[in-house]
Amino acid sequence: MIQEEEPQEDIFDDDISDADKTALLEISKWTRVISAIGFAISVMVVLPMLLDGSAALKQQAAMPGANTTYSKLVVDFFINFFAAATMLYQLYKSSNLFLNGVQQQNSNTLAQGFIHLKNFL
Repeated sequence: MIQEEEPQEDIFDDDISDADKTALLEISKWTRVISAIGFAISVMVVLPMLLDGSAALKQQAAMPGANTTYSKLVVDFFINFFAAATMLYQLYKSSNLFLNGVQQQNSNTLAQGFIHLKNFL
């Protein structure tokens, strides 16, 4: 038995209220701020690590029989960093989609924004 899909209703057909538009724009603004702060913190953490990390690796290479704990920490850090960067990108992308969806009154764009926000969580 084949079920037919019901056509999706466009939320802007019902004339979304100004309060709802304002709420979506506020969500867009704050998700953009949070993602920008996250990107800035990431840069402030990665740059010193790269600069100090190269000196630590040179010291470790000079010592015979040095253990590779520092190298393992660096690899673990970058795996976690790229996971966090992916999450921040999803948050930033959802912010842009919310803004575009409200400005263009496009419910598909808003739905994509919620998908990216769900991927962030």
